[in-house]
Amino acid sequence: MRFGALERSVAVLAAGAITLLTAPSVGSAMMHQGTNGGGEKPPAVVVKDKPTKARPTKDKPEPSDDIDEPKPSLGKRIVDIASQQAGDPYVYGAAGPDRFDCSGLTQYVHARLGIDLPRTARQQRAALPYVPKAEMRPGDLLFFHENGSVYHVGIYAGKGKMWAAPEPGDVVRLQDIWTQSFTVGRAW
Repeated sequence: MRFGALERSVAVLAAGAITLLTAPSVGSAMMHQGTNGGGEKPPAVVVKDKPTKARPTKDKPEPSDDIDEPKPSLGKRIVDIASQQAGDPYVYGAAGPDRFDCSGLTQYVHARLGIDLPRTARQQRAALPYVPKAEMRPGDLLFFHENGSVYHVGIYAGKGKMWAAPEPGDVVRLQDIWTQSFTVGRAW
């Protein structure tokens, strides 16, 4: 009768005289040798561990300072500073600290964070890179156009709203974005 390796190991163990030796081979092979009581040596049994696969290490990516994505906290700070001007009157040509026109508001808010912007809405539009509307974030500037010319600027607050100094007789306030005729710029 033919025995498999496991059956032979059991037979050798049951017979009694067993010596375990560690084989000098790759892995942890063990040789079981001994006699079966009849003076005859059973065949050597070699048990090898299953090879283990090296597991790839999953290192967590280190935070990088050179990510192109702007810091959300800076955009939020721009919106927060704009909101602090709520109720200040619109005065054509004014750039704060307690009265503003549209571009005066955007210039003042950014200056509070150390960001220099030109004075007028047209100059600001020309100075800033374009951002696709699908990528606009709170704190971005919205430039309103008519017949190819910029006539107004506001600070995007999120959810279809913006902070602006709209027109004479009005005050700095949060308002709906009323048209899709605008482009987006980011100074931060």
